[in-house]
Amino acid sequence: MGNSAMNPALGGHGRSWDAAAMAEILLDCGRRALAHRAASSWTLKSDGSLVTEVDRDIEALLSAALPGPGEYFIGEETIAQRGADYAREALRGSCWVVDPIDGTSSFAHGFPLWGISIGHMVGGMLCHGAVIVPECGDILVTEGEGVVHYRLAGLSAPLTEATRRELAAAAGAWQAGGVLMLGQRFCKSGQLRMPNPVVASGSAVEALAAVLTGQAQAYVGHMKLWDIAGLLPMMACLGVSGRLADGCEISCEVTNGAFVLDMNSAACWTLRDNCVICAGAWQPVVSSAVTWRAEG
Repeated sequence: MGNSAMNPALGGHGRSWDAAAMAEILLDCGRRALAHRAASSWTLKSDGSLVTEVDRDIEALLSAALPGPGEYFIGEETIAQRGADYAREALRGSCWVVDPIDGTSSFAHGFPLWGISIGHMVGGMLCHGAVIVPECGDILVTEGEGVVHYRLAGLSAPLTEATRRELAAAAGAWQAGGVLMLGQRFCKSGQLRMPNPVVASGSAVEALAAVLTGQAQAYVGHMKLWDIAGLLPMMACLGVSGRLADGCEISCEVTNGAFVLDMNSAACWTLRDNCVICAGAWQPVVSSAVTWRAEG
């Protein structure tokens, strides 16, 4: 991807939250990722997951563009290199939390189920978020007390008022034919006793975007902070809630106990258990139908 200039909205310095600018940033990143996918090779990380050159390049671009003076940056591909002291300070300060390509396996092999996520955290509290699912044409971004959804016919299309709508709060009625999104970990180690159709997704960003836009009714899986940082503020706006298997709430307050925050642990920034995410009224319905098998 080289050093070609990004969309001017990126600026190269810190910023207050600007929903329109964040949507443009994500649109630019999505275009770049697709333009360079064919030429990008992939390798396996120590945990067995894939990483591509595009992951690293998008993260480097966002790292240079988003944080201002005194701000921190947590990215999936680089946080391990920054050390425990940096991570502790990031949790206390103003920090950008980014997943440059969530669903790298899908991305690398040409499937459309992947996304890019940006979250802004202050003092351990996620305040704003923005995500894009490029090949589905969806951009979601927090704006004020709500969430804006841009629905594009393709990545070549510009962001316009015609493509923009405010998302409504999650519906209250459960649909027996509604789709449930399942993460990879659940597919390998869980059981679901519900008649609903299911879709397996390797991207929490793509799956949760489907829940927030009403395409799907729930997500069952497991995540790290950067997978969900851009989405938790939207969930709070729209009445969508997340709970671990033991009932602990997954909230915008990162320090509430849902995430492992031992900075010297390989599991740091990971949810400490599996989770269910759906409209708050549906939590008992879905959670009671889920069984997690012991791993190993």
